[in-house]
Amino acid sequence: MQAKFQDSSEKQWKLVVSFSHRHLLSESSWSQLSGRKHFFVFGVVDNVNDAEITMIPLIIATPYNNVGMFSSEQELWRFGREIYVDYLDSFSEVQNVKRSRSEKDLEILRKIPERSIKLAFAEIIGEARVPKDWGGERSDLFSSCVVMNGNRVSTAFIFKGPSQFKPMTMAELGKNGDQIERLYTEPADLMVLQHCHEITLPVRSNMRTYAQRAGNLKICCIIDGYDTLRILKAYRKCGFRDELQSIGQGQDEKLV
Repeated sequence: MQAKFQDSSEKQWKLVVSFSHRHLLSESSWSQLSGRKHFFVFGVVDNVNDAEITMIPLIIATPYNNVGMFSSEQELWRFGREIYVDYLDSFSEVQNVKRSRSEKDLEILRKIPERSIKLAFAEIIGEARVPKDWGGERSDLFSSCVVMNGNRVSTAFIFKGPSQFKPMTMAELGKNGDQIERLYTEPADLMVLQHCHEITLPVRSNMRTYAQRAGNLKICCIIDGYDTLRILKAYRKCGFRDELQSIGQGQDEKLV
C-alpha cells in the first residue's frame, strides 16, 4: 500500500507499507483492503530517506459503520458481537413497545406453542419456507430475508417453547448441550436464540464465545421471553391485537 502526505513544512512524502496477505484472517483480507481510501495502520518504521518512508505494519484496520447501534466494529467487539432485536430492521416495530419488568407477564407465553412462535417470526421477516422440526436439525429456521441496517443478512434461528417454561440453562440446549455449537455450523452471519422465558448468563456467554471465533466471526442476537412479548405485541401475532387478549387453542399451524 502507498500513500502521499505533506508534513508541517509542506514537504511531500510517500509512505510505503509492505505486507503479505497470506496469513490474514478473512475479516481483514486483501479483498476488503483493496481500493480503500481510508484505513488505519499501526506499525514500525523500517526506513526513511529524503522522500519516502517504509513501514512494516502490525495492525491494519478499515472503518466499519454498519452495525446498527454500534458506531464501529470496535464497539461490536466491546459488546461481545451481540446485538439486540431493537436494532434489526426486520423487527423495528418493537421499539414502540416497552419491555416488561415483571416475570408474571411471561405466563401468557406458557400457552403459545413453539411452532406458533416460529411461524410468527417467519411471517414478520417475510420467510415463506418454514420447515418441520426434526432431530438432526442445526437450526429451527434459516432465512436470507432478515434485514439489518438496510442490508439482508443470512440468519439462523433456534426457538425454545414452553415445554421447558423456566429460565434457559445449557441443559435445555440439546441432549448433549451442543445445540449452540450446531447452530454456529450453519452458513449464516447472524445467529438468533429465542426463548419463552429468561435466558441465563452461561447461555449468553456461550453465544458470544462462538460469535467471536477467529476466522469465523458471527453476530448473535438473544431474544428472551420479555423481548418475545414485545415482538408479538408489536406485530399483533399469536393472539395479540391492539391490547393483550387471551390466547385461544389450536393456533399451532396458523398465525392470527
